[in-house]
Amino acid sequence: MARLAVVLFALLASACAPIEPEPAPMPVPIPVAAPSAAPGAIPMGPPAVGLVGDYTVTLAETDFAATVPATERQSSAGAWDIAFHQGNHLVVTHNGKEVLQGTYQVNGNQITFGEDTGAYACRAPGTYTWRMNNGLVTFTRVQDACQGRVLALTSRPLTRRP
Repeated sequence: MARLAVVLFALLASACAPIEPEPAPMPVPIPVAAPSAAPGAIPMGPPAVGLVGDYTVTLAETDFAATVPATERQSSAGAWDIAFHQGNHLVVTHNGKEVLQGTYQVNGNQITFGEDTGAYACRAPGTYTWRMNNGLVTFTRVQDACQGRVLALTSRPLTRRP
């Protein structure tokens, strides 16, 4: 009987002894979709160092085609200033009043304007080629549905300010 008690005690003791835990399973990565850009967003990359700066152009009603409605010609005439900042950010003023802030991306001689905010904001991206010559920058539309931006950028070359 004593032998049975010792065996039972040994079994009981081994059953109550701490067991070394098994290593936790490695977490399995769950695939996550990359965040999608907002409509009109453009990927940001390094700014166009050659384009960074302040530019100005003064447009007269006669600079616009006769097919442009008279009210649009009148409201678009005047001094336009565009400041291309580092970090792909731009600010546009018209007759001294800030009318929009936006983003841009340059790839070689092509520039894409992205999301704009402000009174004259365009809600869709626009793409142009640009060329700098003797302090003048000329934009040529590649694709842009925003008529106001087309008029402001392509009616005359913009002069780089010192």
